[in-house]
Amino acid sequence: MTNILNRGTYENRLSHLLELSKRSGYSLCVFLIDLDNFKAHNDGYGHLQGDEIIKLQADMLKAIFLRDSDIVARYGGEEYAVVVNNLTEQQCIDKANKIIQAWQHKKIPHGKVAGQEFISCSVGFYREKVNKDSNKVIWCLKLTKRCTKPNSKGEGSLCSGND
Repeated sequence: MTNILNRGTYENRLSHLLELSKRSGYSLCVFLIDLDNFKAHNDGYGHLQGDEIIKLQADMLKAIFLRDSDIVARYGGEEYAVVVNNLTEQQCIDKANKIIQAWQHKKIPHGKVAGQEFISCSVGFYREKVNKDSNKVIWCLKLTKRCTKPNSKGEGSLCSGND
């Protein structure tokens, strides 16, 4: 449906890129993107409209992450994962902001959650200069611990899993 990688292929490609980066010393950045309050939109407007939103998010990510080495995948439901190598912390922040701004420019009505006028997404990322001890499970734990707290920043927010 989205013409991007599925979770299984994402996991395999991430493992491969991690091993290459351990040898090269590159940094890796993992982004997790979540459509805000998507279930309410999907239930309210129907699954066909929801599918269009899912496809649109995938298209936005493909337009932002253009390098052959970039890994763009649907992680599950309305969640996406992107992995990039050799970007600075500021470049990662800029990419995350581009994702959020893409929805802000679309102005697609959400209409199904009080206080949320338009479809939006939240982005969390974790960046690390890869070393022999780097571990993708630890990265996800750091992202989850820092970026999925109850009462987090809310719709259209950006969170770094880095210290």
